[in-house]
Amino acid sequence: MALERSNKPILRSNNYSTLILGNTYSFEENCTQMFTENMPLWLTSNDWTVLAEISIVSQSVDKKGIKGTFRVDYIYQGIEQQTLTNTFIRMYAGISDDNIYLLSSQVEYQQSLNEGTL
Repeated sequence: MALERSNKPILRSNNYSTLILGNTYSFEENCTQMFTENMPLWLTSNDWTVLAEISIVSQSVDKKGIKGTFRVDYIYQGIEQQTLTNTFIRMYAGISDDNIYLLSSQVEYQQSLNEGTL
């Protein structure tokens, strides 16, 4: 099961369709840069859908790359998953936007319009 590796704290793979909290899963990578153990990472599918927070349990490196296991520490679902996925797409998928978006209630927005301030 090869995973895509970058300099981000993210593993990307379509190999993990079913995850169980607390279970460990194996991974392989073609690079030789090891992960920092006991540091939370994110597991996403190749389309950047955020699946889980994971921790590296074990890893070893040889000329072919890294082999190891990770533990599932948290599984994302619903609106939480969609919000993080949208954030990751914006941050890491090369999509850029020149606008800055502010979140406010309808009341705050209307008050800002009436006062001419932001």
